[in-house]
Amino acid sequence: MVALYQGMGSDPPEAGQSAEYHERIGEPAFPVFADTQGLLLQVTPYDGKELPGKCVLSPAMEILGCVTGHGLDEVEAIVQEHVAR
Repeated sequence: MVALYQGMGSDPPEAGQSAEYHERIGEPAFPVFADTQGLLLQVTPYDGKELPGKCVLSPAMEILGCVTGHGLDEVEAIVQEHVAR
């Protein structure tokens, strides 16, 4: 899942921007949400200061960790740590 926490002008996204982004990234099989009220950064360990930001969720939708940057090594490490539990 992707959750947009800001629009193109760094302001909170409008509801329709989630559909636009979903189309722009090739209509993947996962949903894209827009945080129109700016609540996302208040409830995750990701502070929004460095882009891109990614939070890894468990199958039970528990936040396992958040990382920044384009690489996937840190994401894979979070997943592997969760699987090993």
